[in-house]
Amino acid sequence: MNILIDACSIINLFNAECLERICQLPDRKFCIGPIVLGECNGDCAQHVMALIAAENIRQLDEREIDGERFLELLDQFNLGPGETECLAAAETLNYTVCTDDRLARKAVADLFGMDRRIGTARLLRWSVEVDLMACVEAQQRFETMKQEGGFLPNLDNGFFCQV
Repeated sequence: MNILIDACSIINLFNAECLERICQLPDRKFCIGPIVLGECNGDCAQHVMALIAAENIRQLDEREIDGERFLELLDQFNLGPGETECLAAAETLNYTVCTDDRLARKAVADLFGMDRRIGTARLLRWSVEVDLMACVEAQQRFETMKQEGGFLPNLDNGFFCQV
């Protein structure tokens, strides 16, 4: 599964110190667009660049994104440029989108259906399913994301352990 990941999800995972581990999920290839990369700053941007250099995240070429469609989607959904870039690229490349932004999640579901929309909670749960981390750790990382400013839902404590 190819997954486009937006800046809010990247930042949430970085803040919880688990971005690199999430990129190790089997049968998942993570991609980031040039606009989304530009929305990452400081240590987070450096970390993402290291993951790109290590080929744990693939950086999309701007030519893979239809510029006209990007502008149409920007106007249609009134999202930020990074979220819109994810929509445009996902449409062209038939990828899944990982976003924690509420309006972007709705746009992904409207355009592509629920099966092509995920968030960081799902990534953490998958990491438990394949033994990359324990369910208690996944819950702690999710809580850290929220403490660091991530606008994430309140999940039942068993969400990550119901595997």
